[in-house]
Amino acid sequence: MENGSINHINYKEIKFDFYAIEVELSKLLLSEKRLFSNEQNQEFITYAFEGFNKNECIIVDFQEKIKEIKLLTIEEKNFLSNILQKADYKLFLFNLQSLFFYFTKKRNINGNELLIEEINLLPKNIIKIDEEMIDIFKNNNFNIIINKLIDCYEYIEFFNYDKILQNVSKSINTNLTDEQIKKLNEHFTLNNLIITINDLSNAVRKFISRFLVGDTFKNIEWNIFLLLKEKKELWNEKINSVENEEKFKKEIDDLDSINIKIKQSIDFYEKLGGERAQLKENNEVNKLKKKNNKKKGKRFLDY
Repeated sequence: MENGSINHINYKEIKFDFYAIEVELSKLLLSEKRLFSNEQNQEFITYAFEGFNKNECIIVDFQEKIKEIKLLTIEEKNFLSNILQKADYKLFLFNLQSLFFYFTKKRNINGNELLIEEINLLPKNIIKIDEEMIDIFKNNNFNIIINKLIDCYEYIEFFNYDKILQNVSKSINTNLTDEQIKKLNEHFTLNNLIITINDLSNAVRKFISRFLVGDTFKNIEWNIFLLLKEKKELWNEKINSVENEEKFKKEIDDLDSINIKIKQSIDFYEKLGGERAQLKENNEVNKLKKKNNKKKGKRFLDY
């Protein structure tokens, strides 16, 4: 500064007082904001229901940590179903997300530990699990090991899909065309597919639940398979295996050519319909529908 004006000739010699700038900015931006107590020991913070929109690798990172995913037993799923009839599914999902984050960072976890024993050891200044969840995990019918957590999360997500759907962006409302359905039917007449209708249905539902809640996802005109092929957490271990890598790529490329848009996701899932039959196995109407589909031979999706 010379005589109150900036000398642009010597701009390279300008020096900034970064500390003073930081102080002034803190006065503007942080006034009346509360500090964390004991922030020196605060290792990480998670925010309710941000979930997969903010950290898309949450399940992949946890899976790499534990190496092997084990599935809930029928008894464990039945117990969980009864609990979910009256519990807040968002509370469950948020707590499980927090556990995924924490266990990914904890070095001595291998996946075979009893969940409730690990919860009892959680440092309270880093992570807090709701008492309602802890009571459930303490139940003898649901004393699961850590490498069942992913299946637990996905079952809760599946069971509550209709509730989750209520929070999905209203822009995801376009139906498949007759031509797209015809091409899907033709694709699934092929033999020895690594991606079954049920696998694809499962992946589409997870994609809807994790990425399309709210209005944060803007690119609804994109081809949905551009993202499905990149999201390992949407597919099972068999599909993700190294030996099936080329086969998966070929089948995804074939499906990609049908050009199904993200804005068609909900109708796409409903037309596939495969996995939802799991909740209605004893429904005679669904049994009859399956029988009719077998008779038709080549047609899998209704249109």
